[in-house]
Amino acid sequence: MFSSPRGIASGFGWALALSFVIAEKPLAAQGVGHDTAHKKGTMQMPMNKPTDKKVQKKKPTPKTTKATKPAAGKSTVKTGKKPAPARAAGEKQVGPTKTQPMAMPTGAEPHHLPEKGGQVQVTDTTHAVHGDSAHREMGDMKMQPAPAKVDSMKAHSAEDMMVGPAGVSMERMGSGTTWIPDAVTLPSRNRMLHDWMIMTHGFVFAQYDHQSGERGDDQFGSLNWVMLMATRDVAGGRFQARTMLSLDPWTVSNRGYPLLLQTGETYNGEPLHDRQHPHDFWMELAALYQREINKGLAWSIYAAPSGEPALSPVAFMHRPSAMDNPAAPLNHHWQDATHVSFGVLTAGIFSTRWQLEGSVFNGREPDENRWNFDPIKFDSYSGRLTVNPTASWSLAAGYGYLKSPESLNPDESIHRITASVLHGARLGADGQWASAFIWGANKHSGEASSNGFLAESEAILDKRNTLFGRAELV
Repeated sequence: MFSSPRGIASGFGWALALSFVIAEKPLAAQGVGHDTAHKKGTMQMPMNKPTDKKVQKKKPTPKTTKATKPAAGKSTVKTGKKPAPARAAGEKQVGPTKTQPMAMPTGAEPHHLPEKGGQVQVTDTTHAVHGDSAHREMGDMKMQPAPAKVDSMKAHSAEDMMVGPAGVSMERMGSGTTWIPDAVTLPSRNRMLHDWMIMTHGFVFAQYDHQSGERGDDQFGSLNWVMLMATRDVAGGRFQARTMLSLDPWTVSNRGYPLLLQTGETYNGEPLHDRQHPHDFWMELAALYQREINKGLAWSIYAAPSGEPALSPVAFMHRPSAMDNPAAPLNHHWQDATHVSFGVLTAGIFSTRWQLEGSVFNGREPDENRWNFDPIKFDSYSGRLTVNPTASWSLAAGYGYLKSPESLNPDESIHRITASVLHGARLGADGQWASAFIWGANKHSGEASSNGFLAESEAILDKRNTLFGRAELV
């Protein structure tokens, strides 16, 4: 049947108005930011020319002109000869007036300033685009460190770190090890800390949720999550530690929030109906290592006490087509419910255009204690192929065997198949438009498969206005 949360539409309208986005949405305006940053880095200081001319007139005065303010009434340059009697007053003041605004670094000569920003390193960035377009101007950013800063400037810039092995941008990453189209992006804030690049991402939605009818309910609450990733180069490859946390068990309670027609997981030992369960506090705690085999090919390994196996499409909160829609899909337990699994090991091989992965993981869904780690097991397995043929498309298909996923039916295991098509495009100067079409099927032993279909889209019109919608068949 077709379904949509009827009452939640108006509640989410208020939720968006009250929502606080932890990381600003860095859209297409970033290209302008790059240009501005580079223009600042290449500013020429006007003080050099007059000072050079003055020194060239005085033969016995090598390295005597300094970028310091001279005493009032005295000549800027002292020599062993008498000063020229015909020196004009305006000429006399050239030295102090032009050199005064710029303090020279210790040990640096005033006539050899770094041409492009010297010891300035931009470490706080937000990104609007993926892949090559995000780094299209890196050729102009050739920093020349001051002598005292040489050791501290060996680390990569944030822009360098955004390009990973095989030329895959970090901004292509969705949830777990999934990919999204390069043409769209998720909001994030990045900062270099020595050799580490720190990336943060998150959302907070304050909401009033009204679901009408006899089966409906009302709730004031908040859906929220924050993600922290730390990345650096290690042993010829790229290492990343990450965590994702949520206060949902407190802000919407262990019973979750009202959502008509939703099913999945339990509360007080009973199946949840017409409610969406909260996320666990530990949504993800994982490490990822990637290393190139050759210029266009690389391998990866992902290990997580709490994480996501290579099975599902991008989890709904990380899809650009749904990132401003706080409600979980009704197809959640047909498509992406394994995004919080306690115990995951994934190995993969990938190029710029495709990725093939396999996982072993814990097939049991999280228990009712949302604040701790569940027992870690490796009793299930899965595989997934992802292809990004162009910047606008990401296609994925996965299969998995889940052993005893439901705690109330421990003897039942399921086979799950998923397929997804994600599309993204820029929209105007500050916007983007992302869409997703997803199919998922669960097959229990001795039963026919049950299927779920989803179509959703989100259009960010500008920095203040967003439209989104979702249709489902379960």
